[in-house]
Amino acid sequence: MRSLEVAGVKDVVGHPVIFADMRYDSVADGKPRELKVMFHDDSITRVLCTHDAIGYRATFERITKGFAASLKVRAEESTARRTLAKARTLDQSDGRDPFSRTFEDK
Repeated sequence: MRSLEVAGVKDVVGHPVIFADMRYDSVADGKPRELKVMFHDDSITRVLCTHDAIGYRATFERITKGFAASLKVRAEESTARRTLAKARTLDQSDGRDPFSRTFEDK
């Protein structure tokens, strides 16, 4: 793994959506690869989406945010809340120590 970083934290229908990017070299052929990840957390359902092609970051974000927004939760089960997401960024490509950041989407 070359790097793992938080690409963004968004609010979708009152719940956090965390995007992360991982860059790595393929074990099979040594070529650079990229993995995009979206994690959606609400009061009922947690969703993890991934995409392993290089590029298409904006499309991945648009499609997965739309998917998360389409999930239906009954009103009495919804606990719309402000959530802080603590994200740990690990970048091994330059030898720096990992660091933590806290995001809040208002």
